[in-house]
Amino acid sequence: MFASDRCVSDGEYDARLRACFDCPKLQGDTTCTLCGCIVQIAAKLKDKRCPYPGQDRWSVASSAS
Repeated sequence: MFASDRCVSDGEYDARLRACFDCPKLQGDTTCTLCGCIVQIAAKLKDKRCPYPGQDRWSVASSAS
């Protein structure tokens, strides 16, 4: 599941997690209430996207890094 070809870089992973931890839809520092994923897992995978309505918070976070 976490083969290097399926995962984002460590820097992008950190940026995604920061975006999740700043999100009002994060519950208990682990669960996205929009999609139900465990953010520490989903943020690592290249094929996952932020489900925040109207704005992919991960794209904004990654471009700001």
